Amino acid sequence: MPDARGPEELQRAASELAAALKELREYGVRATRLAACGSLEELLDASDRLLLDAVDFVFYRVYLTDESGAMELVREAAPEGVAIDWELVRWAVRGRGVSLLPASGIEDAGVRSLLVVPLLGRERELGAALLWVEFDEASFTEHTADLLRAYGRAASSALENLRLTEELRGTQAFLQHVLEGVPLGIFALDGDGRVSMINGTAEFMTRTRREEVLGRTPAKVFSPELADAARTLASRLARGEDPGEEELALSFAGEEAQAAESEDEEAKHVITLGLTASLLAPQVGAAAGDAGIVFVCRDLEMSREIAKLRELDRMKDDLLSLVSHELRTPLASMMAYAEALGMEGMVETEEERTEYLQVIMNEGERLGRLINDVLDLTKLQAGKIQYHFEEGDVNETAAAAADVALPAAAKKDLALERELADALPAIRYDSDRVTQVLMNLFSNATKFTPEGGTITLRTRVRSATAEEGGRGERVEVSVADTGCGIPASEVHRVWSPFEQVESTRHHTRGTGLGMPICRQIVEEGHAGRIWLESEPDAGTTVYFSLPV
Repeated sequence: MPDARGPEELQRAASELAAALKELREYGVRATRLAACGSLEELLDASDRLLLDAVDFVFYRVYLTDESGAMELVREAAPEGVAIDWELVRWAVRGRGVSLLPASGIEDAGVRSLLVVPLLGRERELGAALLWVEFDEASFTEHTADLLRAYGRAASSALENLRLTEELRGTQAFLQHVLEGVPLGIFALDGDGRVSMINGTAEFMTRTRREEVLGRTPAKVFSPELADAARTLASRLARGEDPGEEELALSFAGEEAQAAESEDEEAKHVITLGLTASLLAPQVGAAAGDAGIVFVCRDLEMSREIAKLRELDRMKDDLLSLVSHELRTPLASMMAYAEALGMEGMVETEEERTEYLQVIMNEGERLGRLINDVLDLTKLQAGKIQYHFEEGDVNETAAAAADVALPAAAKKDLALERELADALPAIRYDSDRVTQVLMNLFSNATKFTPEGGTITLRTRVRSATAEEGGRGERVEVSVADTGCGIPASEVHRVWSPFEQVESTRHHTRGTGLGMPICRQIVEEGHAGRIWLESEPDAGTTVYFSLPV
């Protein structure tokens, strides 16, 4: 049906439509600026102006939904006690569009209607703006509705941004709190190689302050040693390599030295740090190289002390287990045989009496060895063993130890052979302690070698190896057997206190302290070296070398 309006009316309608579209575009631009508001108060102030530009209202209120879903008043310009039909308001909000409802309770102010502008987030209702106006449905234009819809979208988006920003700040604050509580130094570099984050522990370790390092490169704020280590780790990461851990020593002047501006090296405090690094996950759309790097530094001295304390705690538990088992067993045996000897009629012959007494003596000697081993290891580890060094020939000490070990070997039909080097150079050593080492090696060889086997004692002089410093000569002593041997995976257990090799434990009972004591005597007491070579069913050879 053709339009009955004349050309002038059509032109006027087109002009009004163009003006309305222009106003809507300009209003939309102003509405988008709500997203730049940094606080709720700033957002509400800007919201007031936008609502006034959209519609002439008499009163208004802005409500936001709290965590429980209740409407909380955050801004108003309305008389107290104004009546609100909340069922209608919630119905309008759920409808997700601008609604014009009949007003009630304030007719004397000329108010005829209530405009409800929903504030809707992506996942929940955020609230609503309520506007009391003087017009009714007949005067409510689509243009006004468009302006209010633009306001509602922009205000909702700005409210969501504020909520997400607040959550982000809370998360960042929580993470910062966690990082501050971590007993490790942590700092990060951004994609440009500048420090973007540092926690309090790292500040303490590097003797820096946060405000001085943020936004600057490591070379300008950290010590040269730390900056070089960080550069090395970053280079490995860039090449796709495992960065590993860099160890570095940092020295700082103590408070007294700083006050006196002293250069005395003894007045400086040195800490040893281990530095590791890993790449941060890149943000969406960013290149991998722009992600940055996080560095973690730990106090190696403290870590080593903690490891020692844990080892001591483990040894304490092992010692308690050993005492409860190894001491109780021979004690029970001794008590049983002693009780039998004391009961009339239990022992009928002198041979039985002698046998019982021999068991008691053997168990007593076993207890004595256990107690002596525990005391020796404790004293050695505490540095309380006294060494008596004299110049002498190791061949004489080795031959004397072999003479003492010969009867036990002969009892098992074992051959004890000697291959002693001629004219060994005289060295300074504690003959009694070296004898203790040799007797332990002979005892182990005897226990773990089957009848008919061979034990061989050898000595020689040779040049020091790289493990021994690479300079000078060494006297090397070895005790080899043709026994059951030790699997490669079990060799480390030989040197651990209170541990025994699982595959050989059934052959004999022991404390697991002999070899650790030997290591302490040779390496700690004599600056020597002790090691072993072994293969299952092919025998074991234990070597130790002493410096000439």
